[in-house]
Amino acid sequence: MISRKLIAHLQKLLGQPIRSYTPLSGGDINEVFLLETASERWVLKRNSAKRFPRMFEAEREGLEMLGSTKTLRIPDVLSTGSSENSAFILLEYVVPGKK
Repeated sequence: MISRKLIAHLQKLLGQPIRSYTPLSGGDINEVFLLETASERWVLKRNSAKRFPRMFEAEREGLEMLGSTKTLRIPDVLSTGSSENSAFILLEYVVPGKK
């Protein structure tokens, strides 16, 4: 479940309402969701800001370094931040299997 406060914060970042969000399967320490607006899809990863400080900032740096090589399709990072006790990273959704 994503808190109303975090949804409101994300909607400001996206500049449009979030129509739905669906949990995605994945890792052990992060909750992952597919967010859908009227025109776009995004991936939200979140975890405890207290337990994992700066984790998503480091992930952003790593993704940007990988993307700069132009050898792999790396999702763009829209934002990292925190809301209440959750840290998050908001990523471009990349359709699995698409180039």
